[in-house]
Amino acid sequence: MSFLNSTEIQNNSSTPIKTYSSYEGDESLTWKLLKSVALGVLILMSLVGNSLVVGSVVRNCNKRMRTVSNLLIVNTSLSYLLITVVNMPELIYRINATKPLLIAGEVGSHLCRLKNFAPFLSVSLATQSFAILAVDRFIAVFYPLRRINHKTAYVLIALTWVTSFAFGWVYIYGSALITFPKIGIVCAINIRKSFNSLRGLVTYVWVEFSFFYMVPLVLASGLYTSTIIRLWRPKINRKTRGPFAVRFSGNTNKNAIKMLITVLILFSIAWLPLWVYTVTCRGNFTNFLGHPICKSGLFIFLIYFIGYSQGALAPFIYPIFSQNFRMGFKDCLSFLKRCTNRHVNNGASVLEMRTLPTKTGHGKCDSRGVTNLSMDLM
Repeated sequence: MSFLNSTEIQNNSSTPIKTYSSYEGDESLTWKLLKSVALGVLILMSLVGNSLVVGSVVRNCNKRMRTVSNLLIVNTSLSYLLITVVNMPELIYRINATKPLLIAGEVGSHLCRLKNFAPFLSVSLATQSFAILAVDRFIAVFYPLRRINHKTAYVLIALTWVTSFAFGWVYIYGSALITFPKIGIVCAINIRKSFNSLRGLVTYVWVEFSFFYMVPLVLASGLYTSTIIRLWRPKINRKTRGPFAVRFSGNTNKNAIKMLITVLILFSIAWLPLWVYTVTCRGNFTNFLGHPICKSGLFIFLIYFIGYSQGALAPFIYPIFSQNFRMGFKDCLSFLKRCTNRHVNNGASVLEMRTLPTKTGHGKCDSRGVTNLSMDLM
C-alpha cells in the first residue's frame, strides 16, 4: 500500500501517473491548518504512547513486563513509531506545500525509499505480531505448560522483520527521485522496475492484501474465538484445571484477551478503508485508477488519517486493561520527572531521590505492595 503516497511511473516514460492531489494549492488555508493540527495531535499521541510502551518493557520496573506478549506488543509499537516519524510529518508537508520537497542526491533517494517502504513495514509487522499474540494466548489457555519461551519469541519477532523486508523490497528497489519539468523532483515508484508490468502490480496488491492483512487477522480471530469459548464457559471441572489454576488467574487471562481483541479490532477497522482504496484503485487491471475515489484528495487524506490514528490510540488501550502497563507508564513518567528535576537543579534532585521513602526497598516501582501480588500476564 506504500505507493499510495507516491507518483507512479509506468515503464520508464516521463509521464507520471499521479496518485495524490497534493501540491495543487486548491484548499483553503483554514482547511489545511485543521488537517495539519489533527495530524500534529496524532504525532504527539503516538510518540508519547508508543515510547511509554517501549520504555515500560525496557525498564521492567516490577520484573513482570518482559513477557512474550509484551515483547510482541513492543514490536508493534516500534512499527507505529516508524510510520509516525517518517510518513506523518511528510503528509503534513504535502498538505501545506505547493511543490514537492526538493531533496536531491543520495539523501533524498534514501528518504524516498524509506517513505514508500515504512507504511508496508508498519502494517506487516503489526499484523504478523497480532497473529503471534493470538497463538500465544491460545497456547496459554489450552496448553499452559507449553508456553512460547523468550528465545522462540525473539526468533519469531526477527522473522516478522525478515518477512517484511523480503516481501516489501519492491518498494525500496523501485523508488527513486525523478525530475519533471513542470513539477520538480518527485518521489516515484517505477512500476516496470518493481513489478515488471501493470498486471504484476495488480497481482502484488492482491497478494499483499491477502497475506499481510486478511490471513493474519482471520487466523487471530479464529484463535481468539476458541480462547474466549474456553475461558467463558459457564462451568469448568476443577479437576481438569490442574496447574493452570495455580499459575494463571482466570480473570487476568480474560483481561489480557479483552485487551488484545480491542487492539485487534481497532487495527482492523482503522486500516480497512485504506485497503479498500488500494484494492479498488490498484486491484483492477482493466480499470486501473479509474474509480472516482482514486482521485479524491479529501477521501485519501481521511483514510490515511484513520489508519495513522490507530497507532496513536493503541498504546493507551494497554494500561486500561493491564495493571502492569499502568505501573510501567507511571514508572516511566516518574523517571522523566526525576531526570527533568535533576537537569534543573542537580543537587536538590539527588538529595530528594536519596531521601524518598519507599516500602519495597527499591525506588523504581510503585511502593504500595501491589508488585508482588500482581498476576497480570501482560
